[in-house]
Amino acid sequence: MAVPMAKSKKNSSANATILITGAAGFVGDALLRALLDDTAASRTIVATDIRPLAEDLPDEARLIRADLDIRDANAVDTLIARHQPAIVVHLAAIVTPPPGDTRKLQYEVDVIGTRNVVSACAKHGVKQLIYTSSGAAYGYHPDNPPSLKESDPVRGNEVFAYAHHKRMVEDDLERARQDFPHLGQLIFRVSTVLGPQTDNQITGLFEQPVVPGIRGADSPFCIVADFDVVDAIRHGINTGKTGIYNLTGDGVLSLAEIARRMNNRYLPLPESLVRTALAALSSRGIGPYGPEQVLFIKHRPVLDNTALKRDFGFTPALTTDEAFERYRKARTLDGPATVLITGAGGGLGFELARAHARRGDRLALLERDPAALERTFMMVRASGAQALAINADLRDPADCQRAIAQTSEAFGGIDLLYNNAAIPSRALFADTTSARIEEVIDVNLMGAVRITEAALPYLTRSKGRICAISSVAGFAPLTGRTAYAASKHALHGFFDSLRTELVDQGVSVTLACPAYIKTAFRKDARDNASELNPSEVADAIIDATIHRRRIALIGATARQAYWLHKFAPSIFERLMRRSVKDEFPT
Repeated sequence: MAVPMAKSKKNSSANATILITGAAGFVGDALLRALLDDTAASRTIVATDIRPLAEDLPDEARLIRADLDIRDANAVDTLIARHQPAIVVHLAAIVTPPPGDTRKLQYEVDVIGTRNVVSACAKHGVKQLIYTSSGAAYGYHPDNPPSLKESDPVRGNEVFAYAHHKRMVEDDLERARQDFPHLGQLIFRVSTVLGPQTDNQITGLFEQPVVPGIRGADSPFCIVADFDVVDAIRHGINTGKTGIYNLTGDGVLSLAEIARRMNNRYLPLPESLVRTALAALSSRGIGPYGPEQVLFIKHRPVLDNTALKRDFGFTPALTTDEAFERYRKARTLDGPATVLITGAGGGLGFELARAHARRGDRLALLERDPAALERTFMMVRASGAQALAINADLRDPADCQRAIAQTSEAFGGIDLLYNNAAIPSRALFADTTSARIEEVIDVNLMGAVRITEAALPYLTRSKGRICAISSVAGFAPLTGRTAYAASKHALHGFFDSLRTELVDQGVSVTLACPAYIKTAFRKDARDNASELNPSEVADAIIDATIHRRRIALIGATARQAYWLHKFAPSIFERLMRRSVKDEFPT
């Protein structure tokens, strides 16, 4: 691809109308706020997205909100014709696709949508189009040079929708430079973007307890901080420059080093084994990846940012190492935090409180049993940690609101909420009443819903963490536990869905699924040699929650049950019935 020389145009950006697509995304939202904060400029900003914009944006006359589906060519043309922007910042794209077969949707948004934007910009006299491409446009190829320059060809990979579409868009943009020379283009090929609350497929890889790699491959990641992406775009707006630039921080980090810093285990596997396993999973419709994922790990493009600094005149504030550390510290909750634990008087609640007290965190302890609450409170205070004892019942919405108000008044907010309170139920459905099932669901599910509802404004403000304590009963059937399994399955449905609603607000949701724990909660159960030590379970739950993992399968029994039920549900059910035949004879 021929790369145009950097140019600078006087586009009077301080008074220009700027249109942003994808303004509800995390880069779009940050850019929008940065432009609105620039009081020295009198720009009109048209913020568009198919999703609603953040509710806390300032209500200013110079901010125009507009719903826009860029797949609709007429809608794009009409909007640009109406507002006559001098600058269009095109950010709308599907980076992390939703579950299912969405390649057609990705193509329509990323390729067709961009064509619609370019066509309307050229037709209506837009002076500068700023587009965020990706280092993925170069593709994941074994013959990539050790460091890619802007003059290297963009080859994508057809097996990766995102990389292939970025290549197609860049091909379209090259033709547009010939057809519409009056439309200046500024293109950023962006590396992995990390911010304190980034949550996508790449951070999902970083945060796994066991990070898989390819034996013999370094798997280098070059990283740019989210605010550096915003500042680079602002620099382009202010200078009117055009050209194509790799946008990344200096340096790289290997996947093994990333795993080490995240306190996770790095497991390099033979390439043939990884390909075979991914092919088998993909053929069964399990998981989003196929054997092509080996290319993504093995042949990662490393971007050279010399032209960015020399010709564009912008040096990222953070290196790859510094950007990663900023992300890691936010994910690992460095420093004291305010933690609310429901069911704090029980065995696991007690151990969660003890572990957080050792970290020096501030603890709000919620429990309906006064004696159990006092025991945990005294333990926490004896350890030297700040603590608040709240005698409350999660079945009462007023109690939940009061508990959150007391926590906020005492500690100024909430950083982490453990939905730990639950009641057990062990009986065949034939021996269970509907009233008992309602009671279990009211505490185990609705109690968590009520306290989460009350805490959510504070968690949103702190970009905090929610952990729902589930069990094997949350993802697999358990004979003789219909009421309990119903409550935990519903817990998974609620919190998995809530996670999708909170991702753009920076609030993470972790589902912790331990196997059997040696606590008083199990006093009505049979002895089980495989039961877990509660302090070890608490440590594992805290680690998963702090690292914002989606699910934590704790103990060999939980992990085996998860995969066996996923791959061979009939075998799992037969083993489950056999394990309880003495307790529930049929």
